[in-house]
Amino acid sequence: MSRIQRLPFFLHTLIEIPASLNFFLNPSSQLSIPAPQAHTIIQQYATLLFVSCLISIIFASRPVDRTSRNVAGALSLYHVAPAIRAGGRIVTGQGFGKGVKGLGGPGMHFIQCEYLFLPLNNPALQALPIKKLPLPTTATVTRRNAHFSRPVSRNPISFYFPTSISTTVAGEDEALEFRLFQHFVNITDVPQLFSACNISLWIIQLACRHRSVMEALLGVSAFHLRSSFSSSSSAFPTSTIPESKSEREVIKASHHYMGLAIATHRKLIIEEGVTEKTADAVLGSCLFITYHSTGSQKFLNQAHNSALSSNSHTERDRQLCRVPLHWFVPMKSLKDMINLAAAYVQNEGMRTLLQWEEANFRVVLQNETSPDPDNDYPTTFNFLLDDLPLDAPDYKTYALCTKYLNILGGGDIIKFILKFPALVPPRFVELLREKDLRMMGIAGYFLMLVRRADHEKHLWWMAGAVENDWEGMKYAYESDEVWNRRMEWARKEIEGGRFIDFEIGEALARV
Repeated sequence: MSRIQRLPFFLHTLIEIPASLNFFLNPSSQLSIPAPQAHTIIQQYATLLFVSCLISIIFASRPVDRTSRNVAGALSLYHVAPAIRAGGRIVTGQGFGKGVKGLGGPGMHFIQCEYLFLPLNNPALQALPIKKLPLPTTATVTRRNAHFSRPVSRNPISFYFPTSISTTVAGEDEALEFRLFQHFVNITDVPQLFSACNISLWIIQLACRHRSVMEALLGVSAFHLRSSFSSSSSAFPTSTIPESKSEREVIKASHHYMGLAIATHRKLIIEEGVTEKTADAVLGSCLFITYHSTGSQKFLNQAHNSALSSNSHTERDRQLCRVPLHWFVPMKSLKDMINLAAAYVQNEGMRTLLQWEEANFRVVLQNETSPDPDNDYPTTFNFLLDDLPLDAPDYKTYALCTKYLNILGGGDIIKFILKFPALVPPRFVELLREKDLRMMGIAGYFLMLVRRADHEKHLWWMAGAVENDWEGMKYAYESDEVWNRRMEWARKEIEGGRFIDFEIGEALARV
């Protein structure tokens, strides 16, 4: 056999032996996202490549015949075809390597970090691999609920502001960082449920190890501290620059640190994705950014038309009102991120808590939405469907959202009300964006239930958030006689600061 005839066999051997060894010894490097279950398949493929190299060597050493020519032709086509395909893409102006690691494609771009402006339909997020645990038994649910829901008394947290994590600040800025860090420790150092206490401790520990999480912590702390300023006491705080230098520093720091945190978080996800190495930092920053997007809206939406007064009862009120989209977009992103990153969280207790919360919630939904005729879920909020014909456009969307509100709104499971935004369909967000009064009514009673959950769970990041969001919508309700009466229950609880029995509240809303 001549050298030219042996060339395909030698080239195949030279190319594929290093590739097969790399695949076999380091299978994770061939994946764009973590998938340990695929490692075995990659190693099996590496073994086949190695065997093909051995066969190639055998054919290179034997006399020329028809079989060897066929094998040589197949090997040539195997290696030339990708080059022809890539050349064709270049000639036609298309990129190549999209989504393939090692060719410059965005192999880690499957997760879009757009907590404040996430598209309604995001195929990348919908395709995330989610590992569902088997549903626990009722006895297990009862036992674990008692464990995670037991109260924890106030216990001073002995955290010191870390000096070892990389930072470029010094002098006065360092003193401000210490002040904001200490403020966050103080606001989380309160009597609370065991699960909430665990999350607070875990997230502070993360901030002490990861600068990106620390920046998010400092940003959230600064926004929370701003709520205590006299200039921020109303639902629509003034944009006037305060005279106090201390207040000006905190206002500047709130936007500075949160901007850094969001930028760093995006970069981490785009460049590295969610892996065992990055999961803690990604999830910690994600929690803080969600806290920020839902709890700090009065500082992010300061533009408010003064024409909206309690004396204006026109269609213009509804069009100019501010709907709480910030509850329903970020929460979906947070749920996707928790489902993806929870399996990689290093802290075993925290990992167990996150997985348990999801499994427990699935039990609740399965039990409450069971087709069993004996399983009669509550209908407290069905008044939101009054005067709505069964054949009305979007009736199914209204009915589904009201059903979730009924299920999550009563009894011991009200703690799950914060999962409501992640359950509603995309059409809910579209209608809310269009200022649809019925969807605004559902959102208003969601806020009322969130306020009840805040009272029960001591959600420090919720300070003033419900009142602010209610203020943004209430004039739209008042401009419509029917919905003004229908929202009376929520108005008395949110504006009046008292909790009303469900039967009495339902009667108020139906008057």
